[in-house]
Parts: sequence; structure tokens; C-alpha cells
Amino acid sequence: MVVASAGAAGEVVEEPPPPPLSPEGVLELLEEDALRQADLIEQANESVEQQDLGQALERLSEAVSIGAASALLYRRRAQVLLELDRPAAAVQDCSAALVANPELAGAWKLRGRARARQGLWEEACADLRRGLMLDFDEATSEEAERVERRAQELREAEELAACQLWEVVGGADKGGIIVREGRETTSPQLPTRLATAAVVRELELVGERLHFRRVSGSGPDEGWISTSLKDKVLACRVARQGAAETATVAGGEGGEGDEDAQEPPFPEMAPECAEALTEEAE
Repeated sequence: MVVASAGAAGEVVEEPPPPPLSPEGVLELLEEDALRQADLIEQANESVEQQDLGQALERLSEAVSIGAASALLYRRRAQVLLELDRPAAAVQDCSAALVANPELAGAWKLRGRARARQGLWEEACADLRRGLMLDFDEATSEEAERVERRAQELREAEELAACQLWEVVGGADKGGIIVREGRETTSPQLPTRLATAAVVRELELVGERLHFRRVSGSGPDEGWISTSLKDKVLACRVARQGAAETATVAGGEGGEGDEDAQEPPFPEMAPECAEALTEEAE
């Protein structure tokens, strides 16, 4: 059986199934078994020093199978598993370690790193922060900040993909369309226009007045625009497929040179009956 999980870049990563945990019901070892377990752990440490991680994993797994594995033993095996690029198995061992000792900071930090390897950014951030509360260190703190930024980027991309987007299609000969502070067309006008072809996220739609937050293109970060005026289309909705593509680009994925990229459908042309425009339409 193979365990599949999402990698840090979103790809599907397959790894062998996790090694077994200690047998249930063995709460205390006989002296002979305890000595054997300690000897196996020492052999595993020597294998790690010799960079033989496969041998180290075998010795640690044998030590775990004797029974009554400690939180430190589980954490040690989890370290080896993560170095062998088996994050799912490392998560299992760290979780077992935390059942045995919830105050083991190293297990929280290690599980956070393993979950980051799986692309589970929110969970990774929570684990790293918990570990830092128990035992602060600068390296893990910087790592947690990077993971938190990645989690925030993905949250924003998901929110963007789920919301309604609009593209500005008016004002091409004026450098964009007018943006105002409030919903009323008499509210103060912002000093810069929202550029033609800019994409915005819908925050609120009242009739033909759109409260937006800018996603791409130039112009104010937020404000109110008219989507149409006197049959003149100033902004049109972006199809959901186009919204998902925009969200992906905004999240930092993809780039120039993608020959398979497709653009949204052409925006509507201006209606033939509109001959003169007010200031809003300009």
C-alpha cells in the first residue's frame, strides 16, 4: 500500500505506508527488553552518523516494535522519516510522541515541518507556533513566518477564486474610469482612475454601483465605480473559469511563456445607441 499526499507545490506525492507504532497493551518493559531497545537506539544513532538512514530507520522501527515507545523515540524516528522524504509517516510518529508527551516542543516543530512538506500550511503554522511557545528559537520562528505567509497567500487565492470578479472595459481613451469614495455618484472622486483592463473583486453591488477591491491592473486599491451608464458598459463580469485563472496568477503561480494559457471571452462592445457620455462614463 502507498500513502499519497499533496506536496508543498501542490503535486501528489506517494510514499510507503508509515511503519507500525508500538503494540498496544505494552506499558512497561522487562529489563532485558529495555536493554535491547536502548541498544537498538544506539545502533540507529551510529547509522545516522554514518548517513545510513535506511539502516537507522530499521533499527528504530525494531526498537519501537518492542513496545512502550517513548515520546523521544517516536520523535527520533520521525526525524529520520522526514530526512527520507516521508512526511506522512513523520506526522504519524510526531502525533504519537505528542500523545505520550504534549509538552515535547521538538515534536510540535518537527510535525510542523512535515506538514509544510505535505503542503498543509495552516496546520504546519499552528504546529510550529505551538512548538515555539514551549521552546523559542530564532530559526524556527523565521520558518514559521515563511509558512504563515504561504498559508495567507493560499487563503487569499482561494477567496479570490470563490468571489465575483469584474474587468474594466470602459475609459480606454481616458486612461480608465472614474472611481469615487462612496456609493453615491456625488461622493468625492479619487485622484486616479481605474485603468481599462483592470480586474477587481466585487465587495458589494448596489444597482449599477460596484464597491470593489483591485486585483490586477492600475488604479485605486478600493472604491466605487459604475458598471454601466446610459447603456454604456464600463465593467463586465469575468466568467468563473476566468476568475479561477486570475486567482492563480494573483497567487504567484504560472508565468510568462505559458502557451496553453487561455484568456477570458471578449468583453462586450459599446452599445450603438449611446452617442454622448456623462462625466461618470468618461
